[in-house]
Amino acid sequence: MIDWRKKMKQRSAEGQAGDSSRAQQPIVGCLASHDRAHGHTRVPIAGCAKVSRSSGVKKLLDFAACAGENARKRLSYGPFARYAGVIQSFCARQAVEMPLHLIKLCVGCDSVADLEDWIREKLKEKKRRRQKPEHIHTTRMVPKRADELIDGGSLFWVVRGQIACRERILDIRPFTDKNGVGRCRIVLDGKVVLVEPRPRAAFQGWRYLEPRDAPRDLSRAAPGAARMPETMRRELRELGLL
Repeated sequence: MIDWRKKMKQRSAEGQAGDSSRAQQPIVGCLASHDRAHGHTRVPIAGCAKVSRSSGVKKLLDFAACAGENARKRLSYGPFARYAGVIQSFCARQAVEMPLHLIKLCVGCDSVADLEDWIREKLKEKKRRRQKPEHIHTTRMVPKRADELIDGGSLFWVVRGQIACRERILDIRPFTDKNGVGRCRIVLDGKVVLVEPRPRAAFQGWRYLEPRDAPRDLSRAAPGAARMPETMRRELRELGLL
C-alpha cells in the first residue's frame, strides 16, 4: 500500500533541493525579495548575455526598449518584478546608444518616389557641374546638437501628412550667405529608406526627433510592405492595418 503522505513529503523535499540548487545561480538585475530569500545574487548589466539565452526574457527586453515610459513602469510589477533592474539598466543603455534625429516636411513632393527623383536629378546636376555629388538640404536654423545628429542620426521626411522615409545625416555645415544671414547645410547620404508610416501634423522648419519617437524601418516593422505601391501603404495605414 502506498503511503501518500510519505510520497508527498519526498516530493516536497525534492522541490526544496531543486530550489537550493537554483539559488546558486545569479539572476541578472534581480531585486525581488523572494529571490534574495533564496540566496540569489545580483550581477551587473554586463551579465545580460546570460539573460539573452532565454527567448522570453529577450523578447521582454526588446519590448521594453521600444515601449514608452508608462509601459516600462508596468513591467516593474507582477511577474516581471524580478527583471525590473535589468529592464531599467537595459533601456538606459539603449537610450545612450540610440542617435538623435531630425524631422521635416518634404515640401513639393507628393510621394516618396517624387523625393527619390528629385534627389537623383540634383546629384546628376552636380556631376555635370563637376561638383561633389552630395545631397544637401539648406535650412535657416543651425541645430545645436549637431554632434548627436551626425553620430548615426537621420532626417525623417513627412510626405503628405505622414512620416514616410528617412535619410542618414552625414554632416552639419553652418555658413553665412551673401546677405549675411546665417544658414545651415544638412548633408545627407541620398539613400531613401522607407519607414513605418505614421501621421504627423504640419509644422514649420525642422524639429528634433528623439529615438524613442522615431518610427522603425519598414523592412523591420512590416517585411514585404516596401514592395507594395505607396498608395496602398497609405490606405493600409489610414485603416490602422500597417
